[in-house]
Amino acid sequence: MRFCFCVFVVLCLFSVLLAGCKPVEQLLVINSDSGRVNIRVEVASTSEERRIGLMGRKALADNTGMLFDFGPGAKPNMWMKGMFISLDMVFIGEDHKINHIDENVPPCALPDDSQCPQYHSDKGAEYVLELPAGYTKKHKIEDGNLVELLGLDAL
Repeated sequence: MRFCFCVFVVLCLFSVLLAGCKPVEQLLVINSDSGRVNIRVEVASTSEERRIGLMGRKALADNTGMLFDFGPGAKPNMWMKGMFISLDMVFIGEDHKINHIDENVPPCALPDDSQCPQYHSDKGAEYVLELPAGYTKKHKIEDGNLVELLGLDAL
C-alpha cells in the first residue's frame, strides 16, 4: 500500500511539472525594410505545444511571439479558437523567407469551433510565426523577408 501511495505522489508531481512546461524560447531575427527586427519567440514544436499555442493568453508583449515548427513540406491551417487577442500570422517557407502574412486576425468567438475561419499560405509553410496584431505593419515586415532563428538548428 505504501508503494502505491509513493507511485501516486511521484506521478502527481510529474504531471504538475509537465503542466508547467513552456515551449523553448529563442531569438528570431527578420531582415525587413526597416532593418533587423529582433523577436523573442516561444518555439512550439510538439503536437501538444502547437495545439495549445497562445490559446487563453490575455496579452502578448511587443517584440515577442510564438513560432510553430511544422517541419518540411507542411501546409498548416491556423485558427483563433480560444484566443483573447488579435494576432499577425507570418507564414515562413522552407527557404526561410516569408511567403504570406495575415494581419490583425481577430479571435474566434463562434460557439461552434468548426465555423472558425482558418488561415494558411497557398505555398505551404514550415513555420508560422504569431505576433501581436499590427506588429508586421509597424516594423515593415513583408513577403520575401528573410527569417533567422538564432540557437535553433532547424532554421
